[in-house]
Amino acid sequence: MRFLGAAGLMMLAALPQAAMAQRPPAPPAPEEVPIFRGGVTVVTAPVTVRYESGNFVTDLKPSEFQVFDNGMPQTFTVEVAETPLSLVILVCNSSRVSTFLPEIRKVGSLFDAHVVGERGEAAVVTFDHEVRVAQEFTNDADKLIKTFRDLKEGSSQSKLNDAMVRALTMLRDRPAARRKVIVVISEGRDFGSRTDAGYVLREAQIGGIAIYSVMLSATRAELTRQPPPPSPSPFPPGATGTYPGQPPTPTAEMQNRGSGNFIPLIVDLVKGVKGIFVDNPLEVYAKGTGGADLHSFKNRAIQAAIGKIGSELHNQYLVTYRPNNLNELGYHRIDVIVGRPGTKAVTRPGYFLAGPVLPSDLPSPSSEARR
Repeated sequence: MRFLGAAGLMMLAALPQAAMAQRPPAPPAPEEVPIFRGGVTVVTAPVTVRYESGNFVTDLKPSEFQVFDNGMPQTFTVEVAETPLSLVILVCNSSRVSTFLPEIRKVGSLFDAHVVGERGEAAVVTFDHEVRVAQEFTNDADKLIKTFRDLKEGSSQSKLNDAMVRALTMLRDRPAARRKVIVVISEGRDFGSRTDAGYVLREAQIGGIAIYSVMLSATRAELTRQPPPPSPSPFPPGATGTYPGQPPTPTAEMQNRGSGNFIPLIVDLVKGVKGIFVDNPLEVYAKGTGGADLHSFKNRAIQAAIGKIGSELHNQYLVTYRPNNLNELGYHRIDVIVGRPGTKAVTRPGYFLAGPVLPSDLPSPSSEARR
């Protein structure tokens, strides 16, 4: 056996440090999208019922409802939607819709009075090229008013999907007994997000989160933006010219919008089908979660849209059931039928069941979480 002297021991001790110094540094961990754990064991479906006139039906009895999950009749409960709200308000402050900001700054008080209610709470998240929590959950009306009044114009990006993930994360941690809602004030498209629309829609459906949109017209914003100083005319004095490519008017945009059948698209998105391009994710989120998409083209239209959202949220029924077909994997379609003639019921279209529900996954009656 060979013995090393003090100098040899010092050289051996320095070897690991030298090796570490030569080893390339580990790459930084990428920023991860939050992963929502859990499945569907209990379904809660907010249901809006209207007469053909458009007025709300508010005096229905449970015996007038039928609920089907993938065509299977379900045993369910019905209650009037007076459960306290947890609401996240997403506001796009991108320069793309900057002409709407003066109107948006005025609507903070409407959320407290018409949407949140006495026992509710609201948080505000803004987004352009980054997502910021402007106001944590609060039931203080003055804080909401100040948050909206202080909104500043941002950059030209609009990370709608990433902002949706932030809202879903915030709502995931709220008490299970609360109704969970997202209201988005934004143009309908996403610019620059890392998250795809399928992920957002799937997690919103699993969490039983309804999404309402106040959709801003980027066309109107462009048309009403303060024009730059005119440049010298390239034409000789007295000559006239035209500029090709003039953007369409808001009226034309409204006429060409169309609703279409969103169910196949929603199913493919939540199933994770690759290569799907969603031109207007905000509209899909609203239709895919039982919310509503409202469009803003005129002055005060934003305030009117928020008032409509508040009216609907406080004139709904909550249908709750434990699916009797959890062995069926894939997309589950929800159908709620009301037996009263001349009425129409609207609810969330369904949810995606990715794997079998194990007995250990089922909540006890005292801790049952609504999905």
